Amino acid sequence: MAPRSTASFGNRRSPLPGHNSPIVWGDRIFLSGATADKEEVYCFSADKGELLWTKPVAGPVHGADLTLSEDTGYAPSTLATDGRRVFAMFPTGDLAALNFQGKKLWSMNLGKPKNTYGLAASLVTFQNRLIVQFDQGIDPDEGKSSLIAFDGPTGKKLWSTARAVSASWTSPIVIYPPNLPPQIITAAKPLVASYDANTGQELWHADELTGDVAPSPAYAGDRVFAAEEASQLVSLKLGGKGDIANSPGHWTATDGLPDIISPLATDKIRAAYDVGGVAYLLRRRHGKQALGTRHPNILPRIPHPLRRLRLPDRLQRRDAHFSGPA
Repeated sequence: MAPRSTASFGNRRSPLPGHNSPIVWGDRIFLSGATADKEEVYCFSADKGELLWTKPVAGPVHGADLTLSEDTGYAPSTLATDGRRVFAMFPTGDLAALNFQGKKLWSMNLGKPKNTYGLAASLVTFQNRLIVQFDQGIDPDEGKSSLIAFDGPTGKKLWSTARAVSASWTSPIVIYPPNLPPQIITAAKPLVASYDANTGQELWHADELTGDVAPSPAYAGDRVFAAEEASQLVSLKLGGKGDIANSPGHWTATDGLPDIISPLATDKIRAAYDVGGVAYLLRRRHGKQALGTRHPNILPRIPHPLRRLRLPDRLQRRDAHFSGPA
């Protein structure tokens, strides 16, 4: 099943299709494209939009036997960079690192993931490490899911932490809360969880989500937010240990839950978009709705968190100008 679109910059188009988002570092733009038998990484000039190089990332690609949805395709995962290397992952389980000149530094296959719609988690980096959320399986008790850290320069596995979750389509986020260690936050069925970014040790978890979890978590102030359309939105206060599902400051909401779109959050307000393009604004500390309004200019199925979003004039007058997770 082929993806429906390719990325374009002006009149430049990527050679192969993909649903990942471009990433930018300095004067370089990176993205990936793939088909059932080919996986590539592309580097464009940010100034002129010219394709600077194309690099195949794996040997034989065995994508024809994957079960993928049209919304996933063969290149759904947004790349990541640590400023020296760029990292790419594909639903086949292929993972690779390249330098900014297109030289392949290392590659590996993590195994064909058991995922109903196809592996779609995007990559993140922490210091010189690559973080991979490799969720799979139908039942959380299958023990197939893990969070993995690789050394960016060499590809050496630094740690791998088992996760009692089923397949998800979310991406991890790295947060730096004051007076607490850097953490990796994940969301999947059934757990919202935090891990020490240095060691991979689980710090806390909360059994909160059901269904096919696609929206990535959000962070603002002293709280983490996670949501799933058929489940709920949950706000969890940082600083706890172990099971924090019923900890002080915990609240949930059920209106305006996103299907795929990831939530946005600030120190005062948390916002999410449902599939119909309705903006729901919730107060961060108690979850009470501040506003709900239809916003026809928002695309109904944006999978990745937006770093900056300007809402309609009526919302701006209420000081609702949001910045997403970094």
